[in-house]
Amino acid sequence: MIRPDEPPLKSILFFGALGRVAPAAIDYVRTAHPSVVLRVVTSDPAKLDALQVRYPGAEAIVANFLDPDSIHRAFADMEAAFIVTPDFLDETAAMTNVADAVRASGRIRHIVRLLGDLPNMTLERVTAKLRSYGGGTATQHFAARAVLEAPDLPVTFLNSAAYFIDDLMGWLQPVRDIRTLVIPYDRLAAFIDPRDIGEIAARIFTRPDRQRFTHLHFDMDNGQDLMRFSELAELISAVIGVPVKYDDTLETHMRVAAPLYARWGPCGAEYYADFYAFEQYNDAAFHLTDFAERTLGRKPVTVRQWLEEHRPILFPEGWEKASG
Repeated sequence: MIRPDEPPLKSILFFGALGRVAPAAIDYVRTAHPSVVLRVVTSDPAKLDALQVRYPGAEAIVANFLDPDSIHRAFADMEAAFIVTPDFLDETAAMTNVADAVRASGRIRHIVRLLGDLPNMTLERVTAKLRSYGGGTATQHFAARAVLEAPDLPVTFLNSAAYFIDDLMGWLQPVRDIRTLVIPYDRLAAFIDPRDIGEIAARIFTRPDRQRFTHLHFDMDNGQDLMRFSELAELISAVIGVPVKYDDTLETHMRVAAPLYARWGPCGAEYYADFYAFEQYNDAAFHLTDFAERTLGRKPVTVRQWLEEHRPILFPEGWEKASG
């Protein structure tokens, strides 16, 4: 049976509006479909003013996934929602609040939920040590799916089965300091620009046949970059014109890169070291797809293109002399 097209969405709720993915989705909708009413969310009251400045004309609110009342207010009168969550969130509690709010609203016609799992991974295959942390990238999205896969919730799962290219913002700090890419375990990985993910979500929301995407799970990557991190170091060298070494030892990671993971608490660097080891064991699962290209109607951004775009910021003139 062919699903009939649906009327355009009149309103969309965006979580993570000051994050890495949602801004591109919001900007696309504002430009291509300016009649859509937008409600943009931050969980930090101190960022509400910045949210209002960033998105004039949108309704800016504060809501917390773990506060049921604020989540109900966020979903009230909305027809669609884009959901992205921070690492180490209690997804069972958070998405239960979301599901309750969606059902109470009675108006939600489409939800796009961002995930970040390895391709074809299951919770049962995640190591006991990673599960023991009680949260994090390796486990939390499975908890979210367990709640949101209910048949009455019109959810599209967009899974970033690839690294965000802008992770390089942090990874390049040791490159600037010691001309070395420091990432443990020389494993295979795919990549995607989070701005492309945002546009993918927006394009799905604004398709007349968007219901074809509900209750389905889509892996995303840029369809072009599948490489080991040692190869990434070679690519960085070629783009910036300065030799960059690669160090995949855990010892260097804990010594040099640990401060970059401090925002996840005192065990942040340890958690991600364990996660990277888990990825290395399963890195044959990474592969390239054409989903992003087909949905965008163009080639997604490559790692090289991203590096060339951000080179003036990341490697300003004279940086190599300053770094010695």
